[in-house]
Amino acid sequence: MIDWHTILWCCITLGFLLVCFLIIYYIVSARMMKKKREELKEQLVHMKPGKDILFAGGIRGKIIRA
Repeated sequence: MIDWHTILWCCITLGFLLVCFLIIYYIVSARMMKKKREELKEQLVHMKPGKDILFAGGIRGKIIRA
């Protein structure tokens, strides 16, 4: 005989755990994106003409004008 009461509570528990995991993932992801945005803003502030830079593809360059 199938105990529907137990199956229902297992589904509710799994759903609750999934929602908790998604909330934690969202919070951690948002914090990392904020930190990355601040780092990029800091890098852009320090870019001045005459400064050597290295692109992601490994190409070197020099900033000529702003």
